[in-house]
Amino acid sequence: DLCFSALTPSVAAGQVQIANTVTNLGTAATAGTVTCRFYLSADAVLDASDISLGTRARTTILKAGNSDGATTRFNVPAGVSAGYYYVIGVADSLNTQAESSEANNTKVSGSRILVRPDLVVSAITATKAGTSLSVPNTVQNAGPIPTTGSFRVDFYISADATITTADIFIGSRTVTASLPANGVSTAT
Repeated sequence: DLCFSALTPSVAAGQVQIANTVTNLGTAATAGTVTCRFYLSADAVLDASDISLGTRARTTILKAGNSDGATTRFNVPAGVSAGYYYVIGVADSLNTQAESSEANNTKVSGSRILVRPDLVVSAITATKAGTSLSVPNTVQNAGPIPTTGSFRVDFYISADATITTADIFIGSRTVTASLPANGVSTAT
């Protein structure tokens, strides 16, 4: 009798990460491979509109009363829109195990995750030559989905490491192409 006793998603390093624990509530050990499938869902109900993230296969025997925990990582499939999503897990998604209850295989995460691009300046330096200031910089999309449309990167001179209204705007650049997950744009 397989179920998820824990399902906690997060977004980090451009991926959806799911801390998950499968528990065997039954009186017998599993036989063969157990495949768990994970979905992104706009609501808390598993249906045909949900987006499959992928699977985690467990090939070792899970004895009665025991649990198996893992953190499973997935890239977000192309075409996923930015927004809030639940993660839904289905234990024994291929129905390869004879279970005392098939009604408890699906679990919905208790909270939603925000899937969107996440732009960070991953490198910046500045050099002065006469009256010009050169600012080599790299912007990275640390989010799990690509950016859409263009975006602007602004540069300021500041007396400290915090941007405030007292800082002096010195210029900007526009990134016109979509930046994929983990993609970078470098310019001076």
